[in-house]
Amino acid sequence: MRPFALFTVAVRLLVASVLGRGSPAAANQDSPHHRTHFQQLIAGNPNYFGNAPDSGREPVFPLANNINYEELTSVGFNPVLKTLAATISVKLPSGFNGGLCSSGSWEYVRFWVDYGDAIWNNIGYVAVNTHDIPNGLDCNNTSQKPLQYALVIPFDPATRNCTKPLFPLIRATLSWATVPPEDPGWSPVWGNSLDQHVQAPLMTDSSSAFQEIPVVYSDLLPVDNVTFSEASVFPSHTIHESLSAIRHSASSLPSPGQIPMLDELHQVAGDISYEELISLGLDYKQNSLVATFKIKRPSGYGGDPCSNGTLEYIAFWADWNNTCEHTFLGYQTINVHDFVDIPADGLTYTATMPFNTDHLFCNRTKIPRVYASLSWQSAPPVPPNFPTWGNWLETHVQLEPLSESAGLIDFIGDVLLSHIDVVSSGMTKSGAMYIDGHLTDPWCDGQSTQPGCELGLRHAPFGGLIKIKALMTRPGYLYRLMARRLPLPTPDYEGLPVMEDIVVTDLTVPWPFSPRVRYVPETGGYFKYLTSQQNAEHILSYWTPLSGDWQIRLEVAIGSSHEHVDYSPWYTIRVNNQPPNGQLLFDTGECSDLFVGDTLRGKFSATAQYFGVFTISVTPWDKIRSQVKPSIGYKQVPPDVNGQPAADWSLDTNNSTPCGFVAQLRVWDLTVYGSSPYSHLEYGLDRGFCLLKAPALI
Repeated sequence: MRPFALFTVAVRLLVASVLGRGSPAAANQDSPHHRTHFQQLIAGNPNYFGNAPDSGREPVFPLANNINYEELTSVGFNPVLKTLAATISVKLPSGFNGGLCSSGSWEYVRFWVDYGDAIWNNIGYVAVNTHDIPNGLDCNNTSQKPLQYALVIPFDPATRNCTKPLFPLIRATLSWATVPPEDPGWSPVWGNSLDQHVQAPLMTDSSSAFQEIPVVYSDLLPVDNVTFSEASVFPSHTIHESLSAIRHSASSLPSPGQIPMLDELHQVAGDISYEELISLGLDYKQNSLVATFKIKRPSGYGGDPCSNGTLEYIAFWADWNNTCEHTFLGYQTINVHDFVDIPADGLTYTATMPFNTDHLFCNRTKIPRVYASLSWQSAPPVPPNFPTWGNWLETHVQLEPLSESAGLIDFIGDVLLSHIDVVSSGMTKSGAMYIDGHLTDPWCDGQSTQPGCELGLRHAPFGGLIKIKALMTRPGYLYRLMARRLPLPTPDYEGLPVMEDIVVTDLTVPWPFSPRVRYVPETGGYFKYLTSQQNAEHILSYWTPLSGDWQIRLEVAIGSSHEHVDYSPWYTIRVNNQPPNGQLLFDTGECSDLFVGDTLRGKFSATAQYFGVFTISVTPWDKIRSQVKPSIGYKQVPPDVNGQPAADWSLDTNNSTPCGFVAQLRVWDLTVYGSSPYSHLEYGLDRGFCLLKAPALI
């Protein structure tokens, strides 16, 4: 192993021991039985491993933050795509509930953000499917373990003026086989947590939000079919002398929170005292490599946040077929600045490189070797050559196996096509998931015993803006989305083209221009296929239909005559844009007054065509000592024959604080609305009341 690799491993182990939560001893005292029977053990006793004390059960085998099988290694923010990325390392060949042709297991990462007020705000969670994959060696006789996975979630943080930048603290928790609860202090049995500061975007001129005319930047497009061997050298660029002087003038500054590098390693690895590439993984749901790097110092980056700053270049290569010949995929740039008040743990950023490759059948395992190289202010040389400022990483990733080749459409409303009944109902299937691993029915996980959830996951229609996506791209061809209402007016009716604009993130647009580009369909509804880098989210079409049953299909054409060369099947999609409804009444009338110790009673209803859940709550919650009954329900509660609410609700006010309160009814449906796992059709109703001191206390 190279000296640089040995040093990197040592640093990673040290950082893991510092950041990992829980006892190091506990992390190594597991047994295979506790892994293979994990679900059965916690089903019998939620506190079996000691991390669910609120269950009231005694622990049997205390175990927390075990990182023998998987480990969360980095968290970073992409200011271009507005996403957070967590990279996890899967270390062992077994312990993941089966091989690639089985359902395997799931790794979950939940994120929180603290804006500096010591309050953790839940962002959400994402998931990735993992399997038992045997150990192997690549063409360079290097172990293919660990495998690196990137889990990506949308995150649009608060912004600040450049004179007062904001550094949110992100907490991420990795948990195997169970979704982390919304408690930022919770410790997983299998997995770990990391805290890391990121830089929130700076306020910019909104006039450059969109480029209405597509622009092709040919000099920044990925180079097709360019390969290099292990010994070849890609020409490096010389850093401009004035920029190099920036670093020399700041070289005496301390590197806060960092372990000093040995001089000889500086010479071998490039200088990583200012920036360092710390992880590289694959977001295989979106065919993208994700590299995370850390900025370490308060200066040396070309100017404060109100200046142009400088650029960090991240280049990507891949050896898809284990031949030790690497294809150059392209590079991305991230704008960085001097921050005099940089947090002690530095700031982490991620760069994303979408790519275009075929999917594989489930009985084939493909473990490519991938490279990323970080270089300040110039394109990096090809590994194994090091940049002057920065470093490179080599990792192994797993391409997602599918039971069939990718089609012309892979996702509808950000839901996997295979998870939708596109033949008959047009609704999601039981257990359907979004791209990021979220269930389309977030309230019933298939194991719940709550009334309304006994049969497992329910089926959902689609609504709002429905995004149509495909991972494969066909540069040089055109396509259009056709739509038709059901029932068909005639058996041979071909429908109408969808004529909505699309907005994509073009990673080839050079800084400082906006990467958000709007495309208008050509005559007949046709769009040109974009490259993966020109269309980072793989968007084909925006579609905002009316409620009802529809069918859609994609047509592929070539040439100015639009000669059709391929078609997808007609896919049935049910659309619902009708929000839920509900009523909430007090028995004593609206805006009631009552005394501490009284029980507030009333009637309610909660309905939806595709019902999800209702909640009844009271705010401010910290002044009420009991909970509304019922506080939550998974079955709709209809009104009586006269349209009046017929179900009872109540609130015991004993020991509560006199105050003005609001009773809140919320009703959500199951509709996959706006192509987002965090958006469903919702109804809300608020009723106020006053709680007074009891007469005996006056």
